[in-house]
Amino acid sequence: DISNSYVKTYYVRKLSNYLGDIYILAGIQAQNIGGLVGYAQNSTISTSFSQVKINTTELSADVGGLVGGADGVTVKNCYTRGKIVLKDKDNSFAGKIFGNIVSDSALKNSYSTIVDDNVKTDSTSSSYFVGKISGGSLTITSSYHLSNGTTEGAKTSDDLKNTNTYTGWLIGNEITGNNIWYLNSDKNDGYPVISYGNFLQYKTTASQLFVKIKTGVNVVDELIILNCGEKSYKLSEMFKIETDVSSNVSVLIKTSINGILNSNILTNNTTIKSTTEQLVTLTFMLATNPAIQTSKTVLFIKEINHFEFDKTTMTIKVGESEKITGYIFDNSGNLMPTNNLPLSCGMVSDFSSSHSALDIADFKLYLSHKPSL
Repeated sequence: DISNSYVKTYYVRKLSNYLGDIYILAGIQAQNIGGLVGYAQNSTISTSFSQVKINTTELSADVGGLVGGADGVTVKNCYTRGKIVLKDKDNSFAGKIFGNIVSDSALKNSYSTIVDDNVKTDSTSSSYFVGKISGGSLTITSSYHLSNGTTEGAKTSDDLKNTNTYTGWLIGNEITGNNIWYLNSDKNDGYPVISYGNFLQYKTTASQLFVKIKTGVNVVDELIILNCGEKSYKLSEMFKIETDVSSNVSVLIKTSINGILNSNILTNNTTIKSTTEQLVTLTFMLATNPAIQTSKTVLFIKEINHFEFDKTTMTIKVGESEKITGYIFDNSGNLMPTNNLPLSCGMVSDFSSSHSALDIADFKLYLSHKPSL
């Protein structure tokens, strides 16, 4: 599946011999050509767009503004803009979204501003969304294209710039995280723009901050567990930082304990270290608006390399075991929370009545209580 993806021209076209963003050279055999995907099978393409010029030279091909060949494909919440140039119009077909439907596919909540003159359909296609249908069918739901004609989904430019056109879409005139689409006369020539989850296209000033703990970081009861000592931990390896804009945004960070960060500006080299056991709150803030912030909590604890049991206070008989609650590291160094863990598990040898009065367990234990602050 494909989502949150696009192909778009970003440079100014000043060359007199400019041929296209996607240019198929003479002699290159290319049957399926798409603005985003050449050929897709049994997949979903969502919240994506293509805004390019496709030039096929003299070759015959099936060309789609988004997908060249579609075999069991669902396209939803996508759009295409740009231009399609077919040199071999006698043997080529082009649709504003699909070039060729190979088996049952669907189009939902999508639009295109590719003009009708760029489209070449055969008798199997009743819509300008697809060039031809060689197998199955295309189901179209709440999808529209720029046209002064009467084909399915045809709308004028003014229609496509009006939120009332898009029945059933999550669309509005405001940039919010709730809408999949937003429409602003100053953006995208007034046509709808896609929101990519936390990322909003064209938005330049961040208003949201998201801090996610990365996979592999030890977390117990919503606490990030780190060793206290001389080791420094890179925050870039612990957290994934995102905002609601595509550009890089400066993020500040402060702690509830002074002296444990090497910098208050978040970079790839910002580290945290504590030589003592303590509970620390990390607060992440947008530099442009420190009131927008979010926090994570870190617990620094000491590692106990071994511990002793005195049989005068704890007796473990053959075939039985005592239990303990705590945090234990496995052989791979992963922290595991334990609740009533049998002491006989994970030790070099089981405790039994035949052992001496004092035995040492050969595994690592982390204290289960929070240290006094």
